[in-house]
Formats: sequence, structure tokens, C-alpha cells
Amino acid sequence: MVGLLALPVIAAILPWELEVLPAGQVMEQATPAVQSTVSLDEAATPEIASAEPGARAGHDRAGVFFEETGEAAGATNAAAGTAAPSSALGPLSVARLVVGLWLFGAALLLARMFLGAILVRRIVRLGTPLKSYRWLQLLHSTSEDMEVVAPVRLVRSGALPMPVTAGILRPVIVLPEGSEQWDEDRRRAVLMHELAHVSRLDLAFHLMSRVACAVYWFNPLVWFAARKLRTESERACDDLVLNAGTRASEYADHLLHIVRAAGRSRTPAMAVPMAQRSEFEGRLLAILEPGIKRHRITFARGLAITAGLALSTVPLAALGRATPETVTPAPSAPSESRIAPPPVATVVPEVEAGTPEAPVKPAKEAQGDKTDRTTIALEGPAPAPQRQDPRPDAVAALVNALDDPDRQVRLSALASLAEMNDVRAVPGAMQALTSDDPEMRRNAVYLLGEMGDRRALPGLLPLLDDPDRQVRRTAARALGEFQDSTAIAALSRALQTDSDPEVRKTSAWALGEIEDPRAIPALVQALQSDESAEVRATAAWALGEIQDASALDALGAAVRDENPDVRRQSIRAIGEIDDRRAVPVLVPLLDDGDPEVRKLAVWALSELEDPSTLDALGRATTDSNVEVRRMAFRGLGELEDPRGIDYLVVGLQDADPEIRARAAWALGEVADRRALEPLVAALSDENAEVRSQVVHALGHLEDGRAETGLVRALADQNDDVRVQAADALGEIDLSVAPPALIAALSDPSPEVRRVAAHSLGHIADPAATEALAVAVQDGNRDVRLTALEALGEMGTQQSVAVLIAAMDNEDPEVRRIAAQMLGRRGDR
Repeated sequence: MVGLLALPVIAAILPWELEVLPAGQVMEQATPAVQSTVSLDEAATPEIASAEPGARAGHDRAGVFFEETGEAAGATNAAAGTAAPSSALGPLSVARLVVGLWLFGAALLLARMFLGAILVRRIVRLGTPLKSYRWLQLLHSTSEDMEVVAPVRLVRSGALPMPVTAGILRPVIVLPEGSEQWDEDRRRAVLMHELAHVSRLDLAFHLMSRVACAVYWFNPLVWFAARKLRTESERACDDLVLNAGTRASEYADHLLHIVRAAGRSRTPAMAVPMAQRSEFEGRLLAILEPGIKRHRITFARGLAITAGLALSTVPLAALGRATPETVTPAPSAPSESRIAPPPVATVVPEVEAGTPEAPVKPAKEAQGDKTDRTTIALEGPAPAPQRQDPRPDAVAALVNALDDPDRQVRLSALASLAEMNDVRAVPGAMQALTSDDPEMRRNAVYLLGEMGDRRALPGLLPLLDDPDRQVRRTAARALGEFQDSTAIAALSRALQTDSDPEVRKTSAWALGEIEDPRAIPALVQALQSDESAEVRATAAWALGEIQDASALDALGAAVRDENPDVRRQSIRAIGEIDDRRAVPVLVPLLDDGDPEVRKLAVWALSELEDPSTLDALGRATTDSNVEVRRMAFRGLGELEDPRGIDYLVVGLQDADPEIRARAAWALGEVADRRALEPLVAALSDENAEVRSQVVHALGHLEDGRAETGLVRALADQNDDVRVQAADALGEIDLSVAPPALIAALSDPSPEVRRVAAHSLGHIADPAATEALAVAVQDGNRDVRLTALEALGEMGTQQSVAVLIAAMDNEDPEVRRIAAQMLGRRGDR
């Protein structure tokens, strides 16, 4: 896309041109003899003389000339006095029309981009910023995972049914209203995907592709490239999420839920939606494909690709037409019996030599004429034949080609059928499963797996015993995509007996995708005895997908496997099964030498949310690895056990600011008033995020003794701290509004003013009525609406008067809220 946009600039500044396009031909003036002959009838045919220069100039580059013949001269003589009509639109007019059409299309698309940017900005401005610790903590941790350094805002809006990312310089993630009901895993998966767009600078490249589409809107290949860019960027983000440890099946389930909830709604042009229905099926298949390489390309490879594209752009910009060639028509002797026609250029289609429409002139060849390919259509160009749509019969033709004697034809037919994804190809592909060519069988298996037609199951099952290992592996993958329990026996046998470790690994993956407890015996055997560590790790992953407690013993033994990946997958599977009987297995792992194993063990203990894990989690808060400690404080917060206060208070002094923030958040989740004093002391923390979470926790304590500290936090230099302080003051059940909270209605931050108005409405102190009446005139619409709602809670005469006056406001939302508040107070 960069190359496309740079082409016109490079072409304009290049000092040379590559003459590779065919040369045009310029018609030279007629010979003097012809000119004198024409002048005899010049008065009768003025249009011919005037049309000649324009016609010649218009077709100089068309490479076409009028060939003089006796027949043509006679035809012109017979039409004496009748002028050859000139074109209604001259070449210059046509050029202007084409340029005008291009400008109109480009302007239309650029205007659509501009309106999309305005709409996105409006959605973000009217959305609700997400400031809760759960969201902010998750945003912070996922930003680290995706290596995003720039600050990213979170906004919730009812205007969009699907998560989107917008903003290049100031990125923002907009979440739908239903996001509050998402569980932690879905929130994490969504944020990781959207942050992957920010990390990869996808928004900048998508903007560039839209500009390229606007400039080259007439070229379908540019639209195709832009669509492929969007598709591949989404798949790259999916790969980053999966590489970060998200399970493929869970991630696919999250995407499916989001797409179903969004329906067929559209997003603004300048926002990047998380998923689109048109490309969703292909993404799901890519997510669930176990053999795909999902790592980033190396720096050297990326540099080589970029350099290759850059080097190809320069010669492409230099392409041009060779120097036009001048063609002089053969002179004709003057004659009294005929008048030779002037050389009027006429565009005619090039036809095959020897046809009745274009007789060949040997005399021209004898003269060495270089334009022997140019011919004359005496009766004008024949109408172009109408193309028939080959699609209806394409599948049948390709299926028939599967019996072609040429191997490459058969393979190409299979590949084309896979692209079409038409179920009519299933019988032909089933027949190809019996081919003697292993590549034919492998491609047929792949095609059937892509189709997802269960009629193929009987033909795929025997291929797990195919002599070609690639065929067996592809068959196992296809059976996993079908997720049909009838394949369990065959896949289990392949897992236990196949000689190729890749086949066994894919069979274990397929059994995990089917998620049927009947596969547990084969998976347990593979976990315990398979010689390949990859097979054992995949078997552990599959047992976690099935989530059956009968696999706990085998997984508990596998956590001591010599291979660290097997241990990690086994611990993850134990956490997925979520059975408290796993506690004795997980606790000893807190002393493992691998910090990743210890972190996963703490995560698995946290997933149990069992009080018996308290001491183990508390011990993990002193681990030497910061990631383990962070996970431990998260677990204590999820446990919400007051016995863990001592561990959490110590966490407020940790050297890592994220641990201090998590400890403060956890104390808020426990909501034990014994944590009041340590939290108030932590209000002086140097880290703004820690102070914000401390204020949030004080609000959860609902203790009036926190008022002094929260009022002090209202003067914090950080906007988010002030927002949290204003919110917390409304949560601690005060009857008298602190003057500082009333003064916060004049805070520079509109979000602080809005939250302050909300808290004042919750406290319902009549002393705030006058300040809220002033806030009804605030420059921020959200502040005005919230102030109206707060006035509705006061019940004073002044508040009722303000609400009545608001019934005449030009904003219908203001009138609606005013009417609602008046009705709630019972005033008429």
C-alpha cells in the first residue's frame, strides 16, 4: 500500500523512463498530391479538414491509421458533399470526463473516511470511560503481554455491538455494553486482541490502505489487497493472542459469542472491529489449526521483504511507452475519376489477418511497413461477445477433472475446489481419497476438512492407517475439526500405535477438540508413556479441554515430568478441571525451580477459589519472581478471605508498583475495615495507579472514617485518582456532602465533575443544590445530565424549579431526564 501511494510521486521525480509498452503511431500529413486532390472538394467537405487534426491527435497513441484503398476512395467519392461526422466528444473532453469521474470517486471515498472519523470520535466522547480496577489491572497486564507502551484508553458504548480499536496517536478500545457481563477470560482475550492491533500499528496501515483504495478506486486488485490486509492482520492478532497462552478453543468460543451478539451490524469506517461475519469462518479454522506456525517473522526476513517491495516500486513507476512512431500513408497518384480521402484516424479492433473484415495487403509487406498487425474494419467493429458466467458449471467441470490423466491437472482441480468450498465437491473428493497418489489423498482430506461435511467421516477414518504419514496427520486434523465423537476410537488407536510422533500429536489435539470423556484412557496413556514430549504435552492440554476430574491423578503425576512444557500443560489442565482435590498436588509446585511452573501453580490455586489455598497463596506473595507474586495477590483478591489481610497489607509495601496496586485492589475486594489505616497511609504512594486503587478500595470499605483521606485525594494531581475519590465519597454513606466534593463540580476534568455530581446525588445533601443547579449549565453534556439526576434526589424547591426549567431545554435527553426526575419526586 505504501508503494501504491508512492508510485505517482516516484514517477514524477524519476529522470528516466523504461520504454517497455508498445509504441504509438502518429499519422503524418498526406502527401502533396493527396492534399491537392482533397482541395478540389474542400468546400463540399469542410468537416473532414477540421476533424483531421483532432482525430489524429486523439489517436496518436492508439497505434491505428487509415489505410488508403481504391475501394475506400470510391466510397468517399460516392458520398461527395457528405462530410464524415466528427466525434461528439473530442479527446480532450473525454480526458476531462475521465479525470472528473476519478476525482468524484476519490472524493466520495475520502469523505466517507472523514465522516467515519467524526463518528468514531463522537462515540468515544459520549462513551463511558472504564475506570474500575478489574478493567485497568487487566489492561495493564495485557499491555505488557502485547508489548504496548503507549497509553490506551478503555471506553464502553452502546453505539457499537462489537469491540473496536480506534485512534492512531491516542489509541482507544471501545467495548459494547454487554462487556460488563463477560468473564475474566473473555475480557482478557478481547483486550489482548485489540492491543495486538495497537502493537502492530494496524490502524495506521489500515488508514493507508483506505487512502490507497480512494486513489485507485477503479482498480479491483487494490480493493482485493486491502481486504486481504484486513484479514491477515486479524489472523496475526489472533496468533499473538494464542502465543500469549490463550487456549484456541476458548478463544474461538469468545469470538463466536461476540459475533453472534453483534449480528450484522456495521462499524464506522475508521475503526477496526474485532471480527466480521464475512471472514469469521476462515479465522476460526486458522485458530483451531494446530500445525500453523504462529511466530513473528524475523527482523532479517521482514527487512528483506520490505527491501524487495521497495526495489520493485521504482522500476514499476518508470514503466512507460516507447517513443511514438510516425507512419506515412502510401502516396496515391492524382486522378480525375476519384478523390482520395484524407487520412482520418479511426479506432478499429485488431482482428486476425485473413478474415473477411481485414484483408491482408501484400503490397504493404513489400514496402517494409512496420504496422502489418494493423488492419481496417470496413464495416466497423463487430459487437463483443457476451461472456457467460462459468460458475454454475465450474464445480462439475473440476470434479470431472479429478479423473484427468495429468497429475498436475488433478491437483489443481482439488485446490480450486477447496477455494470454492462448495458441498457439491464432496463426492468427488471422497473418490479422490482412494487415489494411488498420496498428495491427491492428502489434498482431498484437506478439502473435506475445510468443507466440514459429515458425509466425509466414513472416508476419513480409514485414512488414519494410510501408509503416508502426511495423509494420516491431515486426516487426524480434519477429524478434530469435525468434533464428532464417532472418531474417538480411531483417533485413540492412532494416538497409541502410530509410529509418527506428529500423527500422535495431532490425534491428541483432535481428541481434545472433541472434548469427550471417552478419550481420557488413550490420552492418559499417552501422557504417561509416550516417548515424545510434544505428544505428552498435547495430551495434557487435551485432558484440560475435556475437564474431567478422572484425569487428575495422571495430571498430578505429570507435573513431575522431566520436560518443563509437559509440566506446564499439566498444571494448566489441573486449573481448568477446577477440583479442590488438586490442592495437595499444586502446593508442592510452589517450590519448583521453574518460575513459569510456580506461576501456573499459583494461577491454578487461584482458579479453585478454595479457602484451603489461603496459606499457599500467602506464601507465594514472598516469591523471588515478581510474576509469581503478582499472581498470588490476584488469587488472594479473588479468594476474598479476611484472613488474608496480613499478606495484603504487606503487599502495600512491595517494591513493585503493580503488586502494590493489586494488594490495594484485593483489600477492597475483601472489604474488611481493619485495612482502613494501611490504605489511608498508602494514599501518599508515589505511583498514581496505586493511589487510584487505594481510593477505590476505601470506597468499598464504606467506612465514614475514610472521608478525610478521600477528601485529600480530591486534590490529587492525577485525574483518575480524583475520579475514584469522588466516586468513593458517594459510596461510604455520608449524610453531609464534603465541601471539597461540591467544589469538585468545578474540576478541570469533566469526568471528575460528572462523578462528583453523581456522588452528590447519592448523598442527597440539600447544601449541594445550588452548585448542582450551576452544573446543569456545564459545557459537558454528560455533566449536565448527571447533575439533573442528582437534583432529582434532593427534593428541594430550588431543585424542582431547575427540573421544571429543564423541560424547555432544546436537548430531548435533558427533557427526558427532567421529566423522569419530576415523576420520581411526585411533583406535578
